Amino acid sequence: MATITRTLVSLLTVAYLALPAHAAAPNKEALAKELMKLSGLEQQIRQIPQQILAGFDKDGKKLPPQRYTALRRVLSQAYDAQTLEQHVYRRVHSELNHELATKTLGWLRTDLARKITKLEEQASTPQAIQQMEVFAKKLESSPPSQQRLGLARRIDLATDATELMLDITESSTFGLAMALDATLPPDQRQGEARLRVQMERQRQKLRETYQELSTVNALFTYQSLNDAEVERYVDFLESEVGTQYTTLANTALKDALYEAGTHVNRGMATLLTQWKNRKSEL
Repeated sequence: MATITRTLVSLLTVAYLALPAHAAAPNKEALAKELMKLSGLEQQIRQIPQQILAGFDKDGKKLPPQRYTALRRVLSQAYDAQTLEQHVYRRVHSELNHELATKTLGWLRTDLARKITKLEEQASTPQAIQQMEVFAKKLESSPPSQQRLGLARRIDLATDATELMLDITESSTFGLAMALDATLPPDQRQGEARLRVQMERQRQKLRETYQELSTVNALFTYQSLNDAEVERYVDFLESEVGTQYTTLANTALKDALYEAGTHVNRGMATLLTQWKNRKSEL
């Protein structure tokens, strides 16, 4: 029996070594795409354009119709969901290694991780956002346990949620501010440098507000999970693998937003030139 076993092992080893190298490891493209899908990163990216355009529409509709349409087109092109997603995918794909991918997917494929991703997607709908406002008010009279509150804050820190929200807000708000500033008479414009200073000051004020918002969001999103389940999630996020993947995903998303902001600046420069030329022709 031992001889037969050794023979089988030898044959299997030879067969394995004879396989092409690419057959031994999963396709990196497939791993990157599955990571983005199972982690909810795809869904997060697709919501950004809606948020930005909704913010612009609040004040932008006060502009003359032609300018409003032109500015909205620039923002729509800059923050196109497919373009953002491709940019994030390229960054994730280029920096992803096999060990990080397989270990992260090992967590994301678990029943608990799939349940968490589904809860996160459900919590991002317009209806859920309204429900979260009601939930936040209830917390004033019925606060969570200290353990649950601590877990929610650990999620914020582990995912860098507050800083990511600040980066997204800064990117989108700056693009909107530049767009609206460009419609003012030259002597009334703030200019890019002054707007950036104002954004940085606003960032400091917003940090505390966003920390509170992130905590409420975590309490609301994972309310159907028990403490043990949330603890398991936090343990993964705080692990070396969880930290590495979160850093990679957040960096890729920030890069995509920076690129979108650059696109807005170029588009604005083109519009300003066109508007100046039209005035000079009158």
